[in-house]
Amino acid sequence: MAYLLKATKCPTDELSLTNRAIVNVGDFPEEIKYADISPAPGQHFIFALERTVEVPSGYVGFSLVQRKWAMVSINQELEVRPYRFDASSDVITCVSFETDFLQKKTVFIGIKKLLGLIDMARQTEQSQRAIKFLSKMEEEGGLDMVARQ
Repeated sequence: MAYLLKATKCPTDELSLTNRAIVNVGDFPEEIKYADISPAPGQHFIFALERTVEVPSGYVGFSLVQRKWAMVSINQELEVRPYRFDASSDVITCVSFETDFLQKKTVFIGIKKLLGLIDMARQTEQSQRAIKFLSKMEEEGGLDMVARQ
């Protein structure tokens, strides 16, 4: 059984980080864990589902990265089918991973200040150079360091 749902933005940053398609709690029964999402004929993407009341019924939420990957536009109509893995025929034979920064930032610092920080780092014990350099860059306003949990 296929559903016609419209694509929307993921409702929260936390849900975006799950890498799941976000659906309304009433749109799919709990036993449906995965969906085959088809944005166009011949295109199929399998997503794990996450349920929430934050996505309106009739919509499926995707993060920006997911929308780019699956070539999905906001309010685009999608054919969505429940998907069940078949261990006798669904086999992964090759996997490749690519990692990248989600948000790349440009750092601006004067050349004199940068050379001074490099000189300071060279005078620091080798095992502490990188951390000392980065902390000094942050102090100078050249980096925005955020603690990751």
